[in-house]
Amino acid sequence: MSDTVRLVLTGAVLPGHTRESLLHNLGGLLKLERERVATLLDDAPTVIKQQLPLEHLGAYLPLLERTGAVVRVEHPDGRLYQPRHAAAPDAFPTLLDDLPPVASPTPQVAPAPMQPVVAVVPTVEVIGPAEAPLALAEAEEETMNCPGCGHAQRKRTLCIACGVDMPRLAAAQVQTKREARDEIQAARGEIVRPLSGRAEPGVDCYETPALFGLSPVGRLGRMRYLAYSLGLILALIPGVLVFSIALVFLQGFWVVFAMAWAWMYIRLIVFRLHDINLSGWWVAAGVGLPSLVSLIDLRFGALASALVTVASLGLSFLPGNDGENQFGAPAAPPTMLINIVAIVSLALTLLSLPWVLQSHAVRGEDKSLDDDQMVEVI
Repeated sequence: MSDTVRLVLTGAVLPGHTRESLLHNLGGLLKLERERVATLLDDAPTVIKQQLPLEHLGAYLPLLERTGAVVRVEHPDGRLYQPRHAAAPDAFPTLLDDLPPVASPTPQVAPAPMQPVVAVVPTVEVIGPAEAPLALAEAEEETMNCPGCGHAQRKRTLCIACGVDMPRLAAAQVQTKREARDEIQAARGEIVRPLSGRAEPGVDCYETPALFGLSPVGRLGRMRYLAYSLGLILALIPGVLVFSIALVFLQGFWVVFAMAWAWMYIRLIVFRLHDINLSGWWVAAGVGLPSLVSLIDLRFGALASALVTVASLGLSFLPGNDGENQFGAPAAPPTMLINIVAIVSLALTLLSLPWVLQSHAVRGEDKSLDDDQMVEVI
């Protein structure tokens, strides 16, 4: 038999104590912050002491009892520890010591019977033989692997094998991966932006790119992609008015303006490709393929342009990755305003799609007529 045991925090509170007093007292005893103690109680059963010698058990239990915590004593393999009642009369009381004799069938008890106040209990809830398989099945469903040693166990905070704080270690590993990714991006000359917001605990950080900018690093979801596209098109109207005035004084200013606007729009497509874990270089294929085919035959070039237009519309429907991918963290969830603008943008896109496809077809037919006329002239 092993000479050591472990102390398991059950999450229950002894009579005469409150949860607030338990958080305060247990935090002072374990020298932990209140939020950390609350996490231990919420994730109970939680191992708070590994490999405790049996001779020290009598010193630990009274201290934990004064905090108001209900603690279970187990063997290292998880079996319930049963103290020897004949060892000493001053030993720490157990649940069986405080229970009234079962042999007396007459209900001679007080009007309001009090439950025995103990610090070591077998279980928080009594499970009958018929309910035991169901309880074991539920326990087997909620399992996890320790990020430190890989030991499979029920979902908890401290690993029963190595004692490491598993949520904190997992968060540290995620942070290490993120820093390594940022170093790679910095080595490539890409701009590494700080995280713009943080989700609820356990959810990855959000990194939302701005509508106007130069960096192609980032991701956009479907709704933000549609909303940003409409915003960029609407921004084109005042830009045209302003630059038309500047055209009077500066020759060739339209070329600079058109190139800047085209880069802004291509940047949004790159963000959307990143969200579905595709490289932004697919934009170059979408632009270069129709141009290359047009050099051979303008009719097939118009057909290729129409196919690229339909494919770009498909970016509005493909879902992205929920968590981080090789291009970074996802953008923040869309707001109500973003959703409304995105719906309007999608409706306008679908309404204008027949006109866009028809314009590609007309351009191909015009080129075909021009070629036929040139052949007749020759």
